[in-house]
Amino acid sequence: MAIKNILLHIDRDDRNGARSDLAIGLAQAHTAHLVGLFAYAGPAMTYAYGEAYVAQEIVRRHEQEARDAAAALRAEFERRAANAELSHEWRMEEEKGHTTLAVQARYADLVVVGQTDPDAGGGGRAYNLAEEVMMASGTPTLAVPYAGAFASVGKRVMVAWNGSRESSRAVRDALPILEAADQVIVYSVNPDHDHIPGAEIATHLARHGINTDAKHTVATGIDIGDAILGAVSDNAADLLVMGAYGHTRFREFVLGGATRHILHHMTVPTLLSH
Repeated sequence: MAIKNILLHIDRDDRNGARSDLAIGLAQAHTAHLVGLFAYAGPAMTYAYGEAYVAQEIVRRHEQEARDAAAALRAEFERRAANAELSHEWRMEEEKGHTTLAVQARYADLVVVGQTDPDAGGGGRAYNLAEEVMMASGTPTLAVPYAGAFASVGKRVMVAWNGSRESSRAVRDALPILEAADQVIVYSVNPDHDHIPGAEIATHLARHGINTDAKHTVATGIDIGDAILGAVSDNAADLLVMGAYGHTRFREFVLGGATRHILHHMTVPTLLSH
């Protein structure tokens, strides 16, 4: 699968510019069309009988504020995309039950969202945005950390591999990025010792012309997610690729809790597939 259509989540947070630059860099690298989507939340309120006129005024002011914010965000997005000479477009939609972004992501090859800073406020709306979008859309989701600078993404890639269907799906989704990488490391935590950890997937990637190093560790007394993040740092990876699976009804990730742990503690952009 080639990456030819990227959806970027536009928001009013402080990291919007960094997230946009990252998405623009990916779009340039893959000659992809970039869609900037600003999904604003409508006012949540209830009102008593006879107060409809008050509610209408609140809605009107809220929509005007959203339009004013969108105008500035659109100008900045289009300036950045035009400077990069990208095929691009802008969309603005009212968020409906946190589904708008997920629905739009179904028509993209990749969706770029931000990890929410838990200290930045905003309640629970976006705290698990990457999780929500990935689970509801089925589209590979690139989550960008709320802290740190990422001048390049995809030069040194680490694949968290446990041999599952989800890991396999993540590798297939990431193939265009892996093929363009300078180095790819397949990393296994607590692997099955009946075989050489990561050897078969490394052989598969080699048939795609991808030079791959297979590494593994046995984690005792440490969370699997922390082991993966430690390996990301030790190997100077600039992108983590991993599969994630769980139950959409309960939003309960398994994989030893590694996926959810990384969603909350990621240190580099992380490509997740379900």
